[in-house]
Amino acid sequence: MPEQLVFEDRCMKLFRLVLFVIVGWALPAYCDITISTPPSGGDTVAYCDDYFLNEWGYSLSMDGDSTGILQDIPSLQSREISNVAYSNGKLSFTTSSTSPLLSFLQYTVVGSIAVGTRYGEQHPIDSSTYTVFAIRMYASESTVAQLKWFQDYATSAITTFNVYEGWHTYRIDLTSASISSSTGTGYRWQDGNPTGLELLPANEANVSMQVDWVRLTTADGSCPSYTVNYTATPSGSDSFLGLYADTDTDPTNGIADVITRETASGAGSASLSTKKLFPGTSYYIYGFLSDDWATQYLLNPFDMSDSIDVLDIYQAQLSGATVSGGYFSATTTGTDPSFYLGIREGQTIPADSYPYISVGIEYTFPTGKTSDFFQIFFFDENGILVGNYSTTVTEGANILHFAPGSTYGWSGNISAVRIDPVGDADSTGTFFKLDFISFNRSGYVNSLTTPTPTTASGALTVNSISLSLLQPDKQGGRDYAQTRLGNAWNMNGSDDFSGIYNVSEAYIYPFNSLTDEAGDEQIGNFFYAKNISGNGDPNYISINYDGEINSEEFVNVCFRAWNDTEASGYNSVARILWQGDQNEPFQNGDDIVMTRGAQTYCVDMMTEIKVEPPLPDGSPNPWTSITGNDGGLVKYFRIDLNENEENDYWSVFDWITLRTDHEAPSSYAIVVSASLSQEVKLYYNTTKSDSGGTLIGTMPSGRNTNVYIWDTSSVTEGRYYIYATASSNGNTLSYVAPGRINIDHSLTPDSTPPILNCDRPGDGYEFDSQLELAGYALDETRLAAIEVFVDGAYFTSITPNTFNYEAATAYPNYAEANYPGFQVFKDASSISYGSHTVKIKATDTAGNSTSCTYSVTRQSGASTPAYSYPSPTGSAVSVDTDGITASPSLSISVENKKNVIFSISGTENCTSVTLYGAQDSSMSENLTTIYTGSGASSLSLNVENVKRWKRKKKKKKKKNKTTTNDGTLYFKAICSD
Repeated sequence: MPEQLVFEDRCMKLFRLVLFVIVGWALPAYCDITISTPPSGGDTVAYCDDYFLNEWGYSLSMDGDSTGILQDIPSLQSREISNVAYSNGKLSFTTSSTSPLLSFLQYTVVGSIAVGTRYGEQHPIDSSTYTVFAIRMYASESTVAQLKWFQDYATSAITTFNVYEGWHTYRIDLTSASISSSTGTGYRWQDGNPTGLELLPANEANVSMQVDWVRLTTADGSCPSYTVNYTATPSGSDSFLGLYADTDTDPTNGIADVITRETASGAGSASLSTKKLFPGTSYYIYGFLSDDWATQYLLNPFDMSDSIDVLDIYQAQLSGATVSGGYFSATTTGTDPSFYLGIREGQTIPADSYPYISVGIEYTFPTGKTSDFFQIFFFDENGILVGNYSTTVTEGANILHFAPGSTYGWSGNISAVRIDPVGDADSTGTFFKLDFISFNRSGYVNSLTTPTPTTASGALTVNSISLSLLQPDKQGGRDYAQTRLGNAWNMNGSDDFSGIYNVSEAYIYPFNSLTDEAGDEQIGNFFYAKNISGNGDPNYISINYDGEINSEEFVNVCFRAWNDTEASGYNSVARILWQGDQNEPFQNGDDIVMTRGAQTYCVDMMTEIKVEPPLPDGSPNPWTSITGNDGGLVKYFRIDLNENEENDYWSVFDWITLRTDHEAPSSYAIVVSASLSQEVKLYYNTTKSDSGGTLIGTMPSGRNTNVYIWDTSSVTEGRYYIYATASSNGNTLSYVAPGRINIDHSLTPDSTPPILNCDRPGDGYEFDSQLELAGYALDETRLAAIEVFVDGAYFTSITPNTFNYEAATAYPNYAEANYPGFQVFKDASSISYGSHTVKIKATDTAGNSTSCTYSVTRQSGASTPAYSYPSPTGSAVSVDTDGITASPSLSISVENKKNVIFSISGTENCTSVTLYGAQDSSMSENLTTIYTGSGASSLSLNVENVKRWKRKKKKKKKKNKTTTNDGTLYFKAICSD
């Protein structure tokens, strides 16, 4: 999309220029069309509200992975597409089968926790507000697309729509869309709040496609509009006006929207809805006069200058057919040759409004033949032949004029036109050149040209607001391992673990380089392990802890990890597991679906955690209740990464944190991401919503920072969510921070400034086109922001995201030593040549700050080599795997229907043993814990000595229906180490 639109005066018509040359006198500037709005300075119009922008804080602009399609769970989110690339704000790909898939919003798989990708469960779609799906898309050929939405895992619906060759904007009213297939009940869009949205963009392979943007907007009538004022007077034989909005001034390559098509009658105005316009984009407003149907409705006259003027299919008895030099030419090979005009599917010619047909065609007949007859056939909206017309043609050039009218079937809406260039019995071998065909409103024409648009002098820009909150984030505040153990779980030593089980190999990779499953290089400290054969519960590590985790205090679990390539097949999940004392049930957190490559996963143990098997409705939170209800402590805590039973599948941990909520006994540094020219209001709320909160303060337009220090000393104690709002040009955008703040005035305020080390730029640094900023920053609790100022004015912000060996070595027990490094090269064109002062400022979440200040010079042609950081040099360190255990051995004997004896052996190294029963082999239907107890060399259990297991009918979620089996029961014993 163009950053700046350049306008040209296109008023002077060719015939006036010719007149000037002949008679030698100047004509005054004259236009048949004058468009007065937008004016020369341009104008701005509010955007149409969009689900993705309002709920996720960004539009699906196809600028890259984060604003494009979902691909991190390939089998669910993208498939059967190749050559995928993002460039110039567009996604391009080629379909590789008949069922390619693009996912925009991921439904939650039953039995899993929605973290790690764009899950609809986090922000369900309000189907009463967002009712129209819109996509601007290119296809190399016409095809058929399917849009699919999910109310939940088992309930979905599909609607089908035609996709046409070239660029087009498609809008589907989801409340009235025809449903072609569905699953479950209550599948209509308006029946619920959908949590999944995906597109099958074509129904055939080898279609080259591009996507410019995707939106989910409010109804057409509720979208803002802009009034275009114009004056249009008839010019010669043309009196029909078309006004268009476009990102360029070439209507033949597709337009953004039609503003109006009407008979020119002087001054007028037309309303342009923003329903097909994208935020932040500038549009030309242009118009032209033409009474030719194809020129106005296809934006491409049938002048034979483009291959799309004639369909390349359905050609019969033609040899050497080609479009070249403004002609469609071919040689007939039979007595009934034919071809079809390029009328796009879905378009029709209103015959009564376009009664005049003109044809320019040239013939070279076989020797001895001087004439033949030309035939044209008309088909209605259903593809049924409704009429035809024929006329005589002769050797050489022919201009044909005819008005067939209803007598010859030219009435109603015509969807297809077939041309038979000749029809005599001896017409084989005739060479013809078709020059043009015109369907005209007002009369016949002898030639056909593409009109030059007249463009408004200013651009119309659709408003854009960018707003998000970077702090408080979802990771939280104080880290348990750092503050309680003095040893953050940074994977820099085996002392991060208390046990490693069920693995064939285990290594620590300090300061090393590994390639993740997505093929990206990762540099840092890593723990690497391979699963043993036949073990579906690797139990890779039990985190090293002191046996006293306050589950009300430490409520945010985050880890960065990746698995082997089985994640691409969607059969790898992570799981958080914990237990209070051994008399309490062992809690198995629900699946966390592992996505492709190194990813960070965060689970809010207060609001997001779910367990297997599910707890009854109304049960207390399984994590916080350990301390909150019983005053107990979490005594056992671990994270499993891989549940694949095949051997040699490996997994990698990068780091793990268990943090409190962000804490603010007296102050907190809220960090926004927004234009400094945009006023931002900040609020706090007891619920995670963007309304009804209490105003914290206003960050004014024209400020010099995006960090707001909130004085919390007089705020009532409690846990709060933060949200921000911004308004401009008729639009308001709100954003709720993903993390919570805990205001507890009994806590000791943090007065320690963050650690900041600056390697670039340094005093005396010289640069020209780019300014290098490099170093590291971290804090004992949490770093909030790094901002850069040039001569005291805000210049840019930096997010640390690289491993830094110096920081990791100097602060090995800091949780933030994982990725504190930064090295960026910023465009320096806004900095004048000469001497300047550069200040890098790091601020922590308590509002403390540390700065580096340097004197630098921008000088033409100056070049300072980039700062060089050491390459990874660490060697793999083998970790003792003596803790490897085999799975417990379970045998069952049935003495009678009331007496079943379970014998469990091989459990001497188990901290506890749990025996489960279920009604299916996958251990999911009516899963029940029969026994939990300490491990021993062998255990013999009689069902009369444990709680009786009562089998019940249960709804099986995945099939959404009640199931029962044939009475067969399944049992499994699990060793907890």
